[in-house]
Amino acid sequence: MKWFSFSTTPDLIIIYILGLKLKFKRLIDRRKYAKFMNHVIKPRTILIVELNNCHFETIPGFAKYLIDLGYNVDILTRFYSNRAFDALNFNNALQVFEANEATFDKIVNNYNFGRYERIFYNSKRIYKRIRFKQREGGIDVAEYFKVVPRGIKDNIYVQHHIDKFYDRQEPNQIILANPAKLATLAKHVVNPHYFGEFKIKTVKNQDIVNFISIGNITNARRNTNLAIEAAKQLLDLGYHNFKLTIIGRGKLDHIDPLVKQHLEILGRVDYQSLFKALTRADFILPLLDPIIKEHQRYQNAATSGTFQLVYGFLKPHVIHQTFAAVFNFSADNSVIYRDNAELASAMIRCMQMPQEAYLAKQQALNQLVQAIEKESIDNLLGMLGHY
Repeated sequence: MKWFSFSTTPDLIIIYILGLKLKFKRLIDRRKYAKFMNHVIKPRTILIVELNNCHFETIPGFAKYLIDLGYNVDILTRFYSNRAFDALNFNNALQVFEANEATFDKIVNNYNFGRYERIFYNSKRIYKRIRFKQREGGIDVAEYFKVVPRGIKDNIYVQHHIDKFYDRQEPNQIILANPAKLATLAKHVVNPHYFGEFKIKTVKNQDIVNFISIGNITNARRNTNLAIEAAKQLLDLGYHNFKLTIIGRGKLDHIDPLVKQHLEILGRVDYQSLFKALTRADFILPLLDPIIKEHQRYQNAATSGTFQLVYGFLKPHVIHQTFAAVFNFSADNSVIYRDNAELASAMIRCMQMPQEAYLAKQQALNQLVQAIEKESIDNLLGMLGHY
């Protein structure tokens, strides 16, 4: 064991000495502080704020909706966003400011946010422990701040926990989906699924078909073992023309060596690496499992970030029927299987799918995306007071 080593995060310097772990909070970054404090706010500018070390993938989509509607957008994140905004190009309508925790707190305590037309909170619930307040699913922005920063007009909040919608309810509150089809929530759905200027892949690989699974390797999010078992079944049936790309934090243990030859395990990557891998892939595997209790919330009270990628990259996915109809996925735009044991056969259908059928699924998926975008823009216009 080394007697001394260190690691860093955007907010901490962590030092290990003789088995002891010491954490030191990073100091205020004076350059980033001055950059935000002194920047020029253009007319009709909305500030998007993210206080968590996640949810960055929704910001580009929200920014695009706002910019397309004639607003300028500034982005302020409390953590570094792992290159989430590298592919954005909005002709000077967008400014991005990233700051560590100490710098962000100093900005909040000293800046006049009333100079903005609105503040758009990309997360209504904050996952950081603050003043001994820490609960499952985080705490509300109203509990996090002593006084919630506001712009000239009412704030807008994104509620990523649909089941928390009525906790400290705000009129301008966004949800990404309405899986339970509740009429009271219909006007609050704004679904962002723009990630930058990436070329949509329209030609399916005919030699090695590339399936991709994205997200932390934990049963609470996805059952990665389903994909590993399906890969083993494919090999047993004599199918070798496939690759399974797995992206996300976590480990996969005890994988059959023959199966491992068909895996590309990338681990945790930055957003641009994720998007490039996704562009190369042919099909997405959400790996939602109705048997797992944590996945059952996707039937009525949650949506998956994987669906945002399906929409944004027009990438057909292979999904269990339990979750398909909830989000308007059908055999026209997706590959659906009825039981976990049928995943391998669904993947065979993907491998054998002609190019014309693949393109037809993308076209049907694009029709769904256009309907989602129309609903989203209409609802956002309502919140912005354009009606």
